[in-house]
Amino acid sequence: MAEIMDSPWLVAGVAFVLGLFVGWMVWGGAMGDGLAPGGSIDEGDLSDRNLFDEEAGLAENLATIRKELEKSKALLQQSDDADAAMDLELVNLDQTIKRANGRLKLIAKSAERAKDES
Repeated sequence: MAEIMDSPWLVAGVAFVLGLFVGWMVWGGAMGDGLAPGGSIDEGDLSDRNLFDEEAGLAENLATIRKELEKSKALLQQSDDADAAMDLELVNLDQTIKRANGRLKLIAKSAERAKDES
């Protein structure tokens, strides 16, 4: 029994089971599948599922599609802006690291020369 308690596999197994439980609570529980706590369908989700009204005219349905397309274009633009900002940050970080590496090489050469002189 002492060998089992000292084994790293026990810690790994407990972490795995705990991860499964937390994942189920966050993403797989009854709240994550569109059901209300009582098990009935939440009315807020029906508005997204029934995007088109059968009795509405073609113009209203097309207006709904147009609004959804505009929302998706806005989200894509935000995503592109965020990606561009991240790319700029990565380029700046890369340049900063290269400059620091160059400075470290100069310092190392100076230290090597000082060591050789003494």
